[in-house]
Amino acid sequence: MANKNTKKDYELMKQFAVSTSVDSRIIDEGAKQLDNASANVNRLDNYLNDEISLKKELLSLMRKSRTQGMTDDIKQQILDVQLKLKSLSVPEQVKTENVETQKIGMSYNEMVISNEEFAKKYNIDLKNPYLESLSNIDKTLLQTELSSKFDLLKLDKYDYAFATAVGLLCGAIDTLLIGTASNKRDDMGLLAQKNDDFLDKLVIAYAKKKNWQGPKAITRRNETITSDPLRSAIGYLEREFPVNYDQRTTADIKGAFNLDAKTHHLLSLSHSPLGLIFAISDLMKNESTFVNPTTGKIVHLEGAWAQGAQNRNLSQIDSIVEATQRWFGHLVSDVAGSSSGNGGRGAGLPTGVESILQCLNFGKIPISSKANYDTLEINNKYGTINQVIQEMYRNGFDFRFSVATSIPVIIYDVLIRLYWLFKQHFYYGKSIKDSIPFGKKRELQRMLLIAALSFSTVDATHAIVKGSIQQDPITMLNSLNYIGLANFGYKLLVNFKLEHEHNEHVKQVMQNEIKQKYEQLMNTNYLLE
Repeated sequence: MANKNTKKDYELMKQFAVSTSVDSRIIDEGAKQLDNASANVNRLDNYLNDEISLKKELLSLMRKSRTQGMTDDIKQQILDVQLKLKSLSVPEQVKTENVETQKIGMSYNEMVISNEEFAKKYNIDLKNPYLESLSNIDKTLLQTELSSKFDLLKLDKYDYAFATAVGLLCGAIDTLLIGTASNKRDDMGLLAQKNDDFLDKLVIAYAKKKNWQGPKAITRRNETITSDPLRSAIGYLEREFPVNYDQRTTADIKGAFNLDAKTHHLLSLSHSPLGLIFAISDLMKNESTFVNPTTGKIVHLEGAWAQGAQNRNLSQIDSIVEATQRWFGHLVSDVAGSSSGNGGRGAGLPTGVESILQCLNFGKIPISSKANYDTLEINNKYGTINQVIQEMYRNGFDFRFSVATSIPVIIYDVLIRLYWLFKQHFYYGKSIKDSIPFGKKRELQRMLLIAALSFSTVDATHAIVKGSIQQDPITMLNSLNYIGLANFGYKLLVNFKLEHEHNEHVKQVMQNEIKQKYEQLMNTNYLLE
């Protein structure tokens, strides 16, 4: 019974809201027509005032001519005033229309039917009659109050459009200028190639800082040959920063597991930007720490052989600072890989995450239905997670390429933050301090999320299409921008957290409102009023 009465109450409230919406529309239309009529009156008033003023001026000149005579000057002034009078015209009137109203004295049922017919005739939206019953001023005030009280998002369509466009633009940069990781330099995008060149220059610059004298000239058969500067710099750094964990072949580790020159950086946990702790331990204990690719287990090899130091005494390192310097110097020598002279990039450093993922020796992932990967100990073209990572690394996905993939991500992040800064400061007039594009700003984080989403959508689409065309999952995996995907995941978590905090804020505001109203109702003075 209570539900039936409640339903009737809601229906009755809705009917009154519809009636109020119709009345509000009639009032708004009446106000509009009154404004038009007022504008017409003001135009006519201005016209009549101008005409009266010119006629008074003409009368004054006529009187002046009677006393002073009709001089040429007075005659010219009279002609000027007459021309002004002729140029005056009755101003165009704003069109006014009659305002249709409803009949007064109808019964309640007749009023309900009339309201619905009136709303249909004049296209009054009754999906939300409670909102439509408010005037434009009331709506503006309500929106302002709600935005302030409940901290509503203030993004407009231009903000959403800009964030989406920036993400799509940087997705195009990733697709066209970064491309797919490859062992051959020319198979990658132009920006990825430039990134390789930049890192090569950094290696040479670091070698010079460590007193490298440049490539040596060798005379053979009366011909002077100068060695490649990058190869020479790499060799110098390897000699200056020898380490005891740079084994390259299975023989070097006495058959502990299969190891080759292309994977020794990947399987060595000290050979990555995240491997500092392992490197310090290896250098101070004279050990090598590897991941066995067959079992996925971490192994420690004692009395390790040192690449580039086999003919010299590799002294014991007892200082963490010295070990860190040795680790970093050796990383610089390996970051640029090694050239084969035919456009190859060589095996550079792994990303760090790649080395850690070598412990995941499980899963059944399709490697390729087309390519023949002889390097993998797999059957039927399926591999475990660590084998897939190995194949990605062998095909050029190393630290250098990972750095290149971060470029478009940085671009869209910076552009969104600059847009936010300029709009907050110059459009909304906020101070520079309040416009700083960092921190828990829901609108800013929402724009960053939209940009990351549109970027990753373009990136993933490109990777899937390219992998499908070549029928090669490794090509698809080497085309994905993992930094972009990680950034999208992070932005998603940040937005979820901020929305949760916002919901808690709204709950608190609502509780305070209910508490305030309750205290008002229980207040004796309030009741007496």
